[in-house]
Amino acid sequence: GAKKLVEKLPIGGAVLDLGSGRGLIAKNLAEMGFKVIGIDFEEDIVDKANMEIKDWKLEGKLKFIKTDVFHMPFTDGSFDGVCDFGLLENLYQEDWGAYANEINRILKPGGFYLNVSLSRKTINFLDFSPINSKDGEFKDEDVHYHFRNGKYF
Repeated sequence: GAKKLVEKLPIGGAVLDLGSGRGLIAKNLAEMGFKVIGIDFEEDIVDKANMEIKDWKLEGKLKFIKTDVFHMPFTDGSFDGVCDFGLLENLYQEDWGAYANEINRILKPGGFYLNVSLSRKTINFLDFSPINSKDGEFKDEDVHYHFRNGKYF
């Protein structure tokens, strides 16, 4: 998933990982040379992820902050790419417009948004789970990737 986004982004670009959780996607992106910020609304998860940055040797390339997707503390046009691996489907449908507006606000003109959503068809995640993976990585069987250049809607 992240590799598909990487192909569309400038080397060293700024990427935001929405609902970053343990930070594995953000970590992978930072290791590829991007400047990455992961956000999550769970303070404990953010604190734990920030402690691991030193172990990962990614200081200055990666950080995690506690915030929600509706009031992100970034200036307009801050990011070359925004990725969402499994957050959108956890939001109320009536909040999707506010979510999209905030993503549009923080993306640079021509920036890319990647959403990987799980559906009822993939409810068992079809091995799309780090828990079922020996290396903690996601697998991408039967998962649809959605890219939009610039605006989401």
